[in-house]
Amino acid sequence: MDQDHTHQVIEEVGRRLDRGSSTSLYWQTSELLEKRIAACDLRPGDRIPSQRQLSKLWGISEVTVRRAMQELAARGLIRSKAGSGTLVIGRDAPPESSPALTTQTIRSVGIVFAGLSDGYPFIRPMIEGIERRCNGEVALQLFDMTTLLAADPGAARSVSFAQVDALLLESPVSLPLVIKCQEQGVPYVLQFSDLADGHSRCVVSNYTTGVIQAVGHLVNERDRRDIALVTANHQRFSTGKLLDAFGVAAMVYGLNTNEQWITSEGYEESDGYNATKRLLAMPHAPNAILFASDYQARGGLIAAQEMGVDVPGDLSVIGTGNLLREREWPVPLSTIDLAFDEIGFTSMDLLYAMVNLEADVPMRRSVSSRFIPGKTS
Repeated sequence: MDQDHTHQVIEEVGRRLDRGSSTSLYWQTSELLEKRIAACDLRPGDRIPSQRQLSKLWGISEVTVRRAMQELAARGLIRSKAGSGTLVIGRDAPPESSPALTTQTIRSVGIVFAGLSDGYPFIRPMIEGIERRCNGEVALQLFDMTTLLAADPGAARSVSFAQVDALLLESPVSLPLVIKCQEQGVPYVLQFSDLADGHSRCVVSNYTTGVIQAVGHLVNERDRRDIALVTANHQRFSTGKLLDAFGVAAMVYGLNTNEQWITSEGYEESDGYNATKRLLAMPHAPNAILFASDYQARGGLIAAQEMGVDVPGDLSVIGTGNLLREREWPVPLSTIDLAFDEIGFTSMDLLYAMVNLEADVPMRRSVSSRFIPGKTS
């Protein structure tokens, strides 16, 4: 068949995709192409454009195109052959002539934040883990949902991620965006969020191990039981996990709990500074503070110094994240290492498994934390 006619048919398939439908785009694409093959608009021997060309032509991700092509190959309608590209073969071709399409890798990943100004202190080590898993061969693109949805909070349904092969969705997650990914057939992994919807793959931090170790250190090594907790924003999935872990540690070690010693802040240094000022000004002040981030802890150390409180003599300080390098704070900070690089590595591992359509890809992966003692506790 004339290649111009084939191109016209392919273009028509793209125009018929319903991006507002609940049916995934990859399934719509495979169904539309199958109908055109059945109607002989596409005949055996016709060459299908490359997946990259189809992605640009239709305005959908290459992963979505790939899944549609794999579905058609499984139905025995097309085949991919080195040097010939992807060809239509029709239903009557012998089984041996229709091997599965060659697996392709991920070239670009989008990282979606609720708002970059909201503070994501883990981004640097997480990206290091991503690059370690993919040998630096994947381009990363950042998306700020606050900016994307500023004009219309419901705009997540119209956001297109055709320029990336897969997504990492940070906490707090946008449910309309999750639905959009499912509709478009874009592989995604939720990081630091646990959504049991039967579709979403999740990678979360296990706070409990590290928090129990940190509290055990304070109780057994420093005889500190009046321990305050400074969490991140209540909207964070991690905040709930940290509160749960701290509650378990309080029961294990019989802490002197005080609701006024548990406060919700942001992740930044100024948040830790302000929280510490309030906590140390209380009539019955805590003698140890556990912070949700190392940057908060750095602010807490500055506040304690200004108030004439000796660390660790009068006050023990423990951060979270293992984020500070030597140049960022002169004293080794006691911290709970959440292994952010391992979270990035594990998330990419899941994305590769999903793109390659591997069997039994786990729905949830948990990365353990550990306490690293420094000179502030």
